[in-house]
Amino acid sequence: MKNEDIILLQLLNDTFDKSTKENIKNNYLKDLRDVTKWKCFSDYCFDDKNKPNDVVTFSIFPYISDYYLVENYIKEIAKTDIKNTKIIQNNFIKFLKEYPLINFSFILKDRKHFFGETTEKRKEGVLQNLNSAKKLYETWIANEPEKEESYKKTIKIIDICIKEATNGKKLISILIYSLYLF
Repeated sequence: MKNEDIILLQLLNDTFDKSTKENIKNNYLKDLRDVTKWKCFSDYCFDDKNKPNDVVTFSIFPYISDYYLVENYIKEIAKTDIKNTKIIQNNFIKFLKEYPLINFSFILKDRKHFFGETTEKRKEGVLQNLNSAKKLYETWIANEPEKEESYKKTIKIIDICIKEATNGKKLISILIYSLYLF
């Protein structure tokens, strides 16, 4: 399967091929040239009758400090999910302004074929994504042996997802989860 066959990758390429790429390069990445590891998190709003659109959001964090420290700090300053919060603490707003994360949100008009035109293409895309994630974690084990145990746990989960996807089960759920792995 070619990357052009995956609608999500087409969407990202179309977005970045416009002025966005230069804006990110000149205004965001210039201070992060030495960062070699990144984390990508995602959030989805699908089929919510109280929302006007289906939306996918990706948040990209440079790994400039141990992510678990950042995660614990976020939990400390934002006790509940922001969607369930009426008042946002000033220190959380300060964190969002100062921490060099970048967000991309995409409104999906028709997500029926978002991850591929056919079941087989969706399955190929899921397996491609999972195998890429597995290789990435294997590289991290070589580069960060002190975190081997944690990375091996994630690889076990990836292997379970690969088995499920190979059998054609839960493809969209597995794909969405696999996007989180990066």
